[in-house]
Amino acid sequence: MKKLLIVFCAAVSLLSMRTARADVIDQIGGSFTAFPAPPPNMGVSAYSMTDTALGGFGAFSQTWDNFTFGSTLSVVQFDWVGIYDGDTATLNPDPPNLNLGLSNPSTINPSFLIRFYGDSGANTPGALLQTINVAAGASNETALAVAPTGSVEPLVHSYSTAISGFTANAGSQYWVSVVAEMNYGANGWGMALSNQGDLRSQQFFAGEGTVVDTTFDYAIRVTAVPEPSSGLSLLALVGLAAYRRRRVGR
Repeated sequence: MKKLLIVFCAAVSLLSMRTARADVIDQIGGSFTAFPAPPPNMGVSAYSMTDTALGGFGAFSQTWDNFTFGSTLSVVQFDWVGIYDGDTATLNPDPPNLNLGLSNPSTINPSFLIRFYGDSGANTPGALLQTINVAAGASNETALAVAPTGSVEPLVHSYSTAISGFTANAGSQYWVSVVAEMNYGANGWGMALSNQGDLRSQQFFAGEGTVVDTTFDYAIRVTAVPEPSSGLSLLALVGLAAYRRRRVGR
């Protein structure tokens, strides 16, 4: 009986591993490259940050991008690529009355707000569903060997964080937003542009309002896995109960 139980548990474990295979929506790619053809008046990223400086601009910018999975899945990891504002010419225009023109930028490794939204029904972000706070220094910031618009290498960074408690329903469109929280006087930060999605995204920028963009996406990667099968769990419990009864009957 013990041998049969071992085989049974191994089979259940194998089936569980198969059902837990990750599904990935990837707008970064194996090796991120800067957006090949930036839209007019833009560089290769778009501001998405809250200025935390006392008397600063506050939440003056935010970006969103959409994603849809074909089956119901639990999101377990989120990755993104961002670019520091070392040369203001490579990003969106600065907030009103401010032009830093930084030539030797410092990286901040800031805190981030990752927010998941439903869809409004009009192919734009709807209700806020979940917020993940990523503490400063906890986003796995890694410099990439990419030089946007001739700027220095350390501007471009990849980031990642684990996600728990968010289930994406099959066929439902969701939106994700990444906002850096940092002192704009030290540096600016924006989401890197991508052309590897459905070419639909959105940005809010103070003084310009919210704009839906249909020429680019943002560099994000959403990784999700199926929730554990209730059928497999029940099967495992039945097997364990049978084994215990057999042990008691000896």
